Amino acid sequence: MAVSVGPDGCHVSDLFAALKRTGVGGGMPNPGGTLSLDEYRQLVPQAVGAARREVVARRDAHEAELDALLDEPRRRLERWRTGSDQLTLLIESEQRRSERSRHIASVVADTEALIASMRTAGQPLLRVLALFAPGGRG
Repeated sequence: MAVSVGPDGCHVSDLFAALKRTGVGGGMPNPGGTLSLDEYRQLVPQAVGAARREVVARRDAHEAELDALLDEPRRRLERWRTGSDQLTLLIESEQRRSERSRHIASVVADTEALIASMRTAGQPLLRVLALFAPGGRG
């Protein structure tokens, strides 16, 4: 992801498109000059804020898609649990009924953990990797 900060605010775009647009590549010359970062330093919080909002929006969209995909497996698991619990009631041996109940609980817990592991956890890590400044400055 690339974030451009200009007079019209922040613009988030594809990193590879931004690299192409700025002319960054293997054959790019290094003029060896120095650049004063003072004028750009104040733009970093704006760029990071825009990137964070974009990442959160993408994560929220992904989570919504994932929720929709996981609804049916959750329903199937609940149907399986209900059916298995009902069948367990038909087992005459108390010991076998107890073993079966523990097995059902184990399968349900494992399946719920698998479903939960597909979720995104924590906050995204953002790092500023580069600053592309217009030529002729510094």
